[in-house]
Amino acid sequence: MPAEAFNRSGSAGRRGAGARPSFRRYLMAERRTAARWSELFADETVRPDHTDDPRHALIHKLRGKALAQATGIAMPAVHRTWDEPEGMDLAGLPERFVVKSAGGASSHGVLPLAREGGAFRVISTDTVLDEAGVVEYFARKREQGKARGPFFAEEFLVGVTGNEILEDIKIYAFYGEIGHILLRSVGSHGDPGSVRYRYVDEHGDDLGAVSKQNAVDPTIPVPECLPEMVERARDLSVAARIPFLRVDLYETDRGVVFGEFTPRPGGMQEYVGSHDKHLGALWERARLRLDVYIAGQLRVLPDADTARQLAVAFTSGSRHSRM
Repeated sequence: MPAEAFNRSGSAGRRGAGARPSFRRYLMAERRTAARWSELFADETVRPDHTDDPRHALIHKLRGKALAQATGIAMPAVHRTWDEPEGMDLAGLPERFVVKSAGGASSHGVLPLAREGGAFRVISTDTVLDEAGVVEYFARKREQGKARGPFFAEEFLVGVTGNEILEDIKIYAFYGEIGHILLRSVGSHGDPGSVRYRYVDEHGDDLGAVSKQNAVDPTIPVPECLPEMVERARDLSVAARIPFLRVDLYETDRGVVFGEFTPRPGGMQEYVGSHDKHLGALWERARLRLDVYIAGQLRVLPDADTARQLAVAFTSGSRHSRM
């Protein structure tokens, strides 16, 4: 993220002397930047090409998958894609699969489905939909602005804990550094009251009640493959070239599998003071290290040896000109 954009959005450049960094403040600045972008360029015919901005690209689930796949991590298979819900054809898909929107909020753009006769049960619930019902669901979410195309049918992943829906392993990564890991267990799809949370560090050690809004359940198991997940998240966050990125992974019966990227997590994202400052410091360090990397790639200034040679040449030339 360019330093000038970061400062305009009202974060690091306006904290004031002595103020400490805050994860929530930085995240709110990111959200304001996104909102301002939409406001300024509502007319898509004059919108700058933002395909090279990873914050925009990674929100798109299929584009995020492309970046992750390039790192060699295992991916869920994509069975079929559609531009709009009205074009969905679910015939011939596996007995279990997940329909997703490439863009969307929370779990609104996701339906895990199990075939039951000529219809589909929403996995972990008693809800049964026919194909027209699935189409109507995504069309409604699209109209509400909670799901954006394209839409795709993805492999249904099987976990190792016996739960019908896999636990989400959400790793908060700061350009190679890990802030915390959110273990999220869902009892019933689409039911916020059935969701349980636990926060651990990169070693799997419990962080306790660091969230202000999510009650902690210490019984959620830490994945056995957490060390591999952490290393994968480090690599993916560096590959993305942005200061902060949440990397969602799964522990499955075939190992670690990529879920999705989330550059701007939703919800309040409020943490107790010490943890908020810790995450904010990681964000600030990541931004500074990324600035150094970008400056090095631009190579605007000569290296030290070249600079010395230029200085000698300039000095010699100046003396010669005075003769």
